[in-house]
Amino acid sequence: MGTLERACQWVYSENVSTVMIYDRANFDSDYLCPHCGGLLYVAGSMPPTDVCLNPVCPLWPSDLVSIIDVAEEAQPRLYHELQEGEQRLLAEIAGWKSGVLARYAYKARIELITMLFREGIMPSVDHFFAIGELLLLVNKQPSDGTIDDLERFRGLLESVRRWSQDQHNLEDVRTRRYVLGRTVSGIRGFSIKFAHAMNETQATMGIGSYNQISHMFQYMHLESAAITHVDPSHVTDASEILEPFWPISLQLRYLLRSHARTARQYDYRPDILDMTVLLGWCTHPQTWGRDGTSIIPAEKESKEIQELQAHFDKYAKRPFPAQDFVRNYVDSTELVPIVVRTPEGFVLDYLTLFFFIIYLQGCPNPELPAVAERGPLLVNMRAKVGEKFEEWVRSEIHQHGYDGPNQPVIEHYEYDIMAISEDKRRIIIADAKYRDMAPSSLTGTNLVQQELLDPHGLRNEASRQQERLDYFRQNLPKFSQYLNPERPWEEYEICSYLITKHFPLARRYKETRIIRAIEFLAVEV
Repeated sequence: MGTLERACQWVYSENVSTVMIYDRANFDSDYLCPHCGGLLYVAGSMPPTDVCLNPVCPLWPSDLVSIIDVAEEAQPRLYHELQEGEQRLLAEIAGWKSGVLARYAYKARIELITMLFREGIMPSVDHFFAIGELLLLVNKQPSDGTIDDLERFRGLLESVRRWSQDQHNLEDVRTRRYVLGRTVSGIRGFSIKFAHAMNETQATMGIGSYNQISHMFQYMHLESAAITHVDPSHVTDASEILEPFWPISLQLRYLLRSHARTARQYDYRPDILDMTVLLGWCTHPQTWGRDGTSIIPAEKESKEIQELQAHFDKYAKRPFPAQDFVRNYVDSTELVPIVVRTPEGFVLDYLTLFFFIIYLQGCPNPELPAVAERGPLLVNMRAKVGEKFEEWVRSEIHQHGYDGPNQPVIEHYEYDIMAISEDKRRIIIADAKYRDMAPSSLTGTNLVQQELLDPHGLRNEASRQQERLDYFRQNLPKFSQYLNPERPWEEYEICSYLITKHFPLARRYKETRIIRAIEFLAVEV
């Protein structure tokens, strides 16, 4: 095996080499290196240049001397500066009047959440993260000073935002979402070429900037059609209330879990009993206070916790301390507080609670549920929308003059879509996959593994579709009953597609075209 061939099995990651074998010779991709199969990056030049960061690949930049290692042992000063930044923030927090920062930050978060519910868009994602960071810092650092100034709060929040952004930027480099390299002329940055595809994925969910508005909510008609409409007066399960909001649950999953740092900060893993308490607070607010918020008064906190404990003791099948619930959702220094503590009491509001309940419904279960596992809302809804997606693509093909079955065809394999056009002398067989990218996929260490090599990734899906095409060609008479061709089979062009929801990492596997649905319907039928 030659040097380049050995390099074809190499993926550059932070500390280890990962074997990458995916039949690369049979794939065409705009995002994978044509020489070694690794991820393509884009150099920060005009016009942008595709490069591969495999040192033995022909696309390795000729002037690149080395990749900068940003591990803590290699860059101790960088990590020290971030730690010093946190200490400065904690020192400022200590000078504030007790409870004021928590209330200001909580109100600022309500404003962003309100915008999300009213417009379906979260344009200030970095500020949302900064508010979460500030609430965690407030829980770490008691304050007993005298500062109580809204303008100064805004300045502090901006300082936290910059510090938080520095943390995210460092994480991007550590995970090779963005790579810094030494060249003969100085430091140069490289970003994953596939990043623009992920940005569009997020834009279709309402995450992004207003200049992306034309790309937003492309599949809303399918998502709405999959929702079961129920009579609120006959609802027996909270999941029935939450189902119409599942697109927001998916949106929040991308919003909060696209970085390892925020994924940790919002990794609540709620039990059903957690959900019942949060739903109870949401639907039966306590004494309403100022600023549209509600307060569980400090003098009633002990009584509230006793009632929570009685609730847990009644329904839990294992010990379930109410204090653990408070630590997780109010006082944690690791999980962003959903409810905040002030000297006056716990501050909460129905909109924030509802926001987090929707998000929590899509979170994993804890390892030991106290009552029973929650139904996997996102899994169930994706399956429902997947059926609608397949039906929609099939219907659109028929509207373009193709005829064929209105249901999947099962003939040794299951064929999602099978259609014929006598005018174009063309046959389409297609597999439609309504699949979202994992929020954690867009890193140099995860993208190929999760999106291409995963058991449900592009390689296996494309390979199965190619097998369907091969079987179809080898057994043409069996399919006459489904397509009723008017001419001999050899007079038709047979086209195979794997149709995806968003940009695929590759555009061809053998004879199967891999293409997103919007593009397929615009140019292929």
